[in-house]
Amino acid sequence: MLNRKQKKYTQVAFLIIIFCLFLYQYAYQKGYDFGAKQNTLTVLKTSLQKTKDSAREETKYQGFYTVVHVADGDTIDIEKEGAKVRVRLLGINSPESVDPRRSVECYGKESKTFMIGLVTDKKVRLELDPLKPEKDEYDRVLAYVFTEQGVFVNQQMIEQGYAYEYTYKSEKYKYQENFKSAQKIAKEAAAGLWAKATCSGKK
Repeated sequence: MLNRKQKKYTQVAFLIIIFCLFLYQYAYQKGYDFGAKQNTLTVLKTSLQKTKDSAREETKYQGFYTVVHVADGDTIDIEKEGAKVRVRLLGINSPESVDPRRSVECYGKESKTFMIGLVTDKKVRLELDPLKPEKDEYDRVLAYVFTEQGVFVNQQMIEQGYAYEYTYKSEKYKYQENFKSAQKIAKEAAAGLWAKATCSGKK
């Protein structure tokens, strides 16, 4: 036998169940899709996580860093928190000048020299591309590089004829159209490696 208190709890629980069933029936009749609601919540959670991840990536290389070494026309080293970090400039490819597996390509030394003049001992900021990974298979940070004076180094290298626009495996990247336009300008002006007296655009 249930005592008075237990009966009261049982009655309250029964009323709550009836009320929930009523709400469910009402929502069902109104066409409320519980599965869609769940899917919407999942999408919102995923979107929020991506936003948080993106924000972390944007602030990961916030600020300016000193360039401590130029490897060649598309690769530099910066100093970050006392450590040397290698950076591969996104969207460009310069003639080879230091790879021991290859001979020096046409305009490779000139490309490196021009990069040295642009960034050595200067402070630069990095911009990562949301369409690309943070690093490549060689553990180099993939980035767009800007000097404190506002020079967009990647684009400057192409526009002045010291590097080619480079699309990796037909993949899109943020400044792709800008770089292709910069290469067109360099070719039309026969600048740098596009000149007949140098490489005529051939490595």
